[in-house]
Amino acid sequence: MNRDQLYNLAPTDRAFREMNRDQKVQVVAAFALAVLKEIRVADGREPDAWESVHLMHALGALHGERLTYALTLIELAIEDPADRAPEAVARIQKELASAQTLERAFQDAQARLVAGT
Repeated sequence: MNRDQLYNLAPTDRAFREMNRDQKVQVVAAFALAVLKEIRVADGREPDAWESVHLMHALGALHGERLTYALTLIELAIEDPADRAPEAVARIQKELASAQTLERAFQDAQARLVAGT
């Protein structure tokens, strides 16, 4: 996974603050979808437990319009495994969503914004 390239897709704090709500939703969903594409296509795998849990929480934050938090959770999802807190990794449950399920959910969030619902 090219983490540096993915981190560069996230807007700066200032740029994100200056966006309107609709722009923020689009940026957050697009960032999550780019991360999932990198995991599935470039790495040829499903998200690991750490990635999946953070992306699921980001999806919930996105739907709850906690957009800065959602962006932060996506950034945490792509944290280098060597930098992850071992005790947190050990606590993560195995009730995880697949990349396909997460992709559909983030695409749905994007579509709802476009449709105005």
